[in-house]
Amino acid sequence: MRDPEYICEEELQLAIILIIKKAVGIEKEALFTETARLFGWGRNGERVENAILKAFKNLIKRGDVSLNENKVSLGNDG
Repeated sequence: MRDPEYICEEELQLAIILIIKKAVGIEKEALFTETARLFGWGRNGERVENAILKAFKNLIKRGDVSLNENKVSLGNDG
């Protein structure tokens, strides 16, 4: 298991996209929990949460992911 600071943002983003593809309509909190589990992190501490949040926000900014009423989905190209 690697610490969050040793995971590049692109790797986190790919994990987020993979989870969204497998769990259509997943809620944001569940997405963050599943992303943490995928990397072997048992709980979402501040460092884990911040790393996932940064990757998530950049996916939204690029239009790869959208958030609507706490439900996460892939963007137009997904």
